Amino acid sequence: MKKIILFLIFTVIHFILTVISIYNGVIIFRTATTPSEIFWDRAMNIMLFPASLMLQGSASEWLQILAIILNSIFWGILFAVIFLSLQKKYKK
Repeated sequence: MKKIILFLIFTVIHFILTVISIYNGVIIFRTATTPSEIFWDRAMNIMLFPASLMLQGSASEWLQILAIILNSIFWGILFAVIFLSLQKKYKK
């Protein structure tokens, strides 16, 4: 049960951060030039990895949303496994 809760927490956090980075990255209508624009552009690229590799071309909105959700689930699982492994290692 602890693993599932931890997985859900990491997944939700990743999804929220992804949505925030997409929102702030998409409102840049030109090339990112200010430090803030550069930050959000790079944050968006980082948060969307590896989903951005799967959707190189133009995809439908629903496919993009599904890719973002699956991306957050992937990273949620990965962060939970790493966290629990490190926690187990340092408890010994």
